[in-house]
Amino acid sequence: MQCIEITEPGLVLSLDATSYVATPVAPGSQDVSFRIIASYTNTGRRVAAVTRCDPGSNLPMYAVLTIKGESAYNAVWACTGAPAIPLNPGTTRVDTFSIIGPIVTDGITNEPIGALEGTFYLVIAGSPPAQSRPFTVTISR
Repeated sequence: MQCIEITEPGLVLSLDATSYVATPVAPGSQDVSFRIIASYTNTGRRVAAVTRCDPGSNLPMYAVLTIKGESAYNAVWACTGAPAIPLNPGTTRVDTFSIIGPIVTDGITNEPIGALEGTFYLVIAGSPPAQSRPFTVTISR
């Protein structure tokens, strides 16, 4: 795993790549997807709490944001609430995120709302939150 990281107080988030290629989910579809493998390590001295959306999910809540503008990959969360995922000091957790976009399209033009290509970063919700270094996404044509 290639290490790209930003250190937040007690939590280090690393991604498996600095660039990703999004591919169509089906022929003729404007929906595209790519996979991010993220690892986060609690380098602090206290238990970190990684936020989940609902009790049935093993993944933390996350956001795929752009450096500038709006991201077409940023999920809309409607959570029921769930106990946090504890991450003990010195512990590393690895998760695979299947990123799909666009999440929202214009109701009239059917154009994606937000960027599908460009520079993005991943944020993991928790206490403390963790943010990756920027990565790029291109679409396979």
